This record gives sequence, structure tokens and C-alpha cells, in this order.
Amino acid sequence: MSETLIHRVCRASRCALGVLAVLALLSPAACNKGNKPAEPDEEEKADEQPPEPQGPLGSLLPDPRHQIPASGEIRQTLVIYAVGNHSMVGHLVYHENPGTAPILLLMHDEEGIDDWLRQRAESYARLGYHVLCPDLSELLNETLDQPVLDNVIAAVADTETRLARKPTGRLAAIGWGSGGGHALTLARHLDLEALIICYGPLISTPTALEKVREPVLGIFGRLDQVVPEATVTEFHSTMQKMGGTFNGNIWADEGHDFMRTPNDPTNVLEANLEIIQWLDTYFEP
Repeated sequence: MSETLIHRVCRASRCALGVLAVLALLSPAACNKGNKPAEPDEEEKADEQPPEPQGPLGSLLPDPRHQIPASGEIRQTLVIYAVGNHSMVGHLVYHENPGTAPILLLMHDEEGIDDWLRQRAESYARLGYHVLCPDLSELLNETLDQPVLDNVIAAVADTETRLARKPTGRLAAIGWGSGGGHALTLARHLDLEALIICYGPLISTPTALEKVREPVLGIFGRLDQVVPEATVTEFHSTMQKMGGTFNGNIWADEGHDFMRTPNDPTNVLEANLEIIQWLDTYFEP
């Protein structure tokens, strides 16, 4: 197992990458603003390749494995599931032909399931996953594990029923803010293939992390007053002692929630690339 804590700083050599960051994070509609490119002539049209996936993530990946599978279109729907006496409303982006694609869980932050999260769900689906956003709106300040587990397990069960296939059992989770803490809760109790925590609350006691064997990627900002750098360092130290895999990335000029409101958009691109590479390594569709 490996443990890494990386401190990231801005460098002039990334200026060109920063331009890509702005373009990649814009929606297709936003990218159409301003001057339009000249229309290609007929010969150029004949030589055109199929367009790459749009959205904040898909356009960064030219590898054909990351295109929408030819077996089916991407669909979006609400997932209405029961947890005790409560009816929850999640969001699912799935492939028309479900095949054996695994389920990627997106654990929302304090903003809930909003357009920002739905856009990311679609982009991750274009990498080949079924993407499920459980409704955690009643659990933002939950400190007990079981309510989170009950919620997510019910959402996954409903999703597998909707997909009308034999469950694959393959799960991974990405969480932002409070959702990062909920994602860590899942890793402490379920068998995930990969875990990504974006500035979420951490637990660093050895007994709490003894069952975490998933490879964990951390996305944090040094200026974060909610999850300070010392907390990340302590988590790293405990994971190291427990023999786990943790790759922690700390951006020097960013604070909490920086993937929504960055000081430097280049940092968001870098964070997105880290996430994509982590999924490609540990949770291949």
C-alpha cells in the first residue's frame, strides 16, 4: 500500500493549462458564446471525427474508452426511494443498455442535488459509469453511520431494480463537503473499489479506519478553515499506520468548497484530472 501527501502550488508553466481549465469547466451552451468558428467546407466535413463528450470532464479525455458506449444512450431520471417513513428523491444518470457498468455514487455537499452536481453526474456517466446521486438532504449534520448507510443502500437497490439487471456489486464514491464525510462512512462499512474525498470531514482514529482498504484520493485546500491542513495530515498519518492507500492533494491557494468557487480555475482542472485518473486506475468501467 502507498501513502502520499502532495502540496500543490501555482506555477507559471501551467498557464496554458489554465486556459483549458476555463474552457473545460464551461457548459456547451456557454462555450457557444462569442465568435463562432468558420464553417468547414465539404471535404473537411467528410474528414471530421465524431465529437468528444461535452461537459466539465468528458472533453478532457480523448481516449475512445471514455466515449459514450455504442450499446446505448445516456438517460437521466429521478430516483424515488423509501428510507423508513421518508421518501427521498435522488438523481440517476444511466446508460440505456445497462450492461455491467458499475455504479459511481456522487455524495452531494450542503448545496444538495443542484445543477452543478447534475452536470458532473452526466460527465462521469460519459466515462462509462451509471452515476447515482443519493438524496442526503436530511443527513447533512448526521453524526451516526447507520442513517447514511440505510439511505445509500436503499438508493442503490432502487437503481439496480431500475436497471433491470443482476447487481454487479461494484461501487465507488466521490463526496464534496459534508458528502465527503458521508463517502468516508460508506468506505468504513461497505466494500467500495475507490473513494474520493473533496474537502470533507475526516476521522483519524485507527479503530474508525481499520476497515478502510479502498484506495482513497483526497482533494483539499490549505486555506480551508473547515477541514484544516492539520486534519488532513493527521488522517494521512493514520492511514499510513493502518497500511492503507491515501493520496492527499492540498492546493496552497484554495479554501473550502474550491471546486465550486476556486481562487484559480486551473486548480479545479487539476483536481478534476486527479479524480479522473484515480477512477481510471482503480474503478475502470
